[in-house]
Amino acid sequence: MTQNLPAADAIEPLSQIIHDLNERFGTDFSEEDRVVIAHLVQKLTGDPALATSVQVNTPKNARLTFDHVVTKHLQDMVDTNFKFYKRVTDDQAFTRSFLDWFFEHVQARLKGAE
Repeated sequence: MTQNLPAADAIEPLSQIIHDLNERFGTDFSEEDRVVIAHLVQKLTGDPALATSVQVNTPKNARLTFDHVVTKHLQDMVDTNFKFYKRVTDDQAFTRSFLDWFFEHVQARLKGAE
């Protein structure tokens, strides 16, 4: 089975956020986790409701849609990648920082797809 790999330009920002989060929170996210995040980015940027919300709403309102969609996708990961899910959701400060960055990243990608 062939996996869809993230675009090369998406790898550097994801590697940077992994590094920043590890430094700031003392986490141990790896390059394997970067791939998980890249696949999550693909799912989110491919979500029609989120794409529409980002295009037509204020960032504050688009964030509400993002929070709903990302929560759904994170919940889907409980069975397939519980370790990643647990690390992302265990610490509220970490979760907020990660999701803030993640929203900015996904929003920028969706707006760039116009």
